[in-house]
Amino acid sequence: MSIRDTSAGGLVSTLGSAVVAANGSWSATVRPRSAGTLSAVYTGGPGLPAATVELGALTVGTWTSSVSLTVQNVQLAAGAADPVSGTVSRQYQGIASTAAGVPVGIYLVNTLGVSSLLRTVSTTANGSFSSTVTPMENGTVIARIASVPGYTDAASDPVGMAVTSKLTLTAPSVTTGGRPASLTVQLTPARGGTVTIQELVGGSWVGLTTASAASTGRATLSLAGLALGNHVLRAWFDGDDRGGAGASPSITVSVRT
Repeated sequence: MSIRDTSAGGLVSTLGSAVVAANGSWSATVRPRSAGTLSAVYTGGPGLPAATVELGALTVGTWTSSVSLTVQNVQLAAGAADPVSGTVSRQYQGIASTAAGVPVGIYLVNTLGVSSLLRTVSTTANGSFSSTVTPMENGTVIARIASVPGYTDAASDPVGMAVTSKLTLTAPSVTTGGRPASLTVQLTPARGGTVTIQELVGGSWVGLTTASAASTGRATLSLAGLALGNHVLRAWFDGDDRGGAGASPSITVSVRT
């Protein structure tokens, strides 16, 4: 036996099946996701013709969803893991309960209004969820339920997020005295801005030169006049709307004769 649902538009979907017992009885449990007309269909067998019985109209309601979100850290370095958690609850015709097995998307909406998916996680048996996200820029973090059959779309209250800018600095580890050192800076997420090359001198960072990163976030510059010996360098960015001030990991460039 197959149990079928026919929508108002005539679309037929099979909800489940059942095996007829020796005494001719059968039973099945189905999970309908749309309203329609239920029917049980027997396709026939040796000496037995096919048969169909209408089980009547079926009304399928939609749970009204609600999502909460908690973010452990609202200030952190770009790309650092940040624990998040929350719950999904539901209500229908005065009946309220937690929602198990519901996929929840964790999104970052940046300062430009662009939304990006950070992580998708499903609720546990008690309707809760927990995970980690790694935001790369400033914005707001939001938990959303979208296009889940049987549930209305829902979103949590937004949580503001302040993230330091991420930079990387690359250069040859060894260069010859009198020759400029070629350095490359990458700002993430990619965007234009002024970056500074700094050197660690006597326990303090001292600016040596600046460059303008292109819209790709990349800046290439030549650093001349380095004395013989080892130089500890880093790239620095003062920050903007998309990310706070930040520095790259330091590198060492050796100048030799």
